[in-house]
Amino acid sequence: IHSCRHMPLLIMGKLTAGTVPIRRVPLTQSSTNTTIHSWQVLLISARSNPSIWVLPKGGIEPNELPQYTALRETKEEAGVVGTLGAYMGDFSYKNNSVVSIWLLTNVSETDINQWPERDQRIRRWFELQPIIDAVQRTSPNSQAICKLFKPEILDILVRVHAYLSSLPPGQ
Repeated sequence: IHSCRHMPLLIMGKLTAGTVPIRRVPLTQSSTNTTIHSWQVLLISARSNPSIWVLPKGGIEPNELPQYTALRETKEEAGVVGTLGAYMGDFSYKNNSVVSIWLLTNVSETDINQWPERDQRIRRWFELQPIIDAVQRTSPNSQAICKLFKPEILDILVRVHAYLSSLPPGQ
């Protein structure tokens, strides 16, 4: 875990922490027969509405570092583990909570029996670019795509996309 210089500021509401699990997948362009890489994000279904996709996150326990909360909640809710990556920031939710978000890299699934919320949630990898296109209204299905996600999630994914786009090729 990275050094704990980060501790979110909270004026009112609940402190939470979570991750955006990411992976790069190769895609072959048939017209040129070349391989490009695409970013994917792992999202989970919301317990309150399984047709809405959310990030794994949860409340910070007393005396727990936000980074540990992010890793713990990701394993409990999404059933994956990985390496804590870049800090994406603190985001406000409509329920007056503040969530601190990190990228999760080198993602792998845990043993299905070690995934506490496996009977309550579905996990799914999404291509990041079509979500960003929908947010920017460049996709013909923008409204329909955006309705699949809580608005706060879209804000976080826009930040993640900007960060990943700033990386040198191959990283």
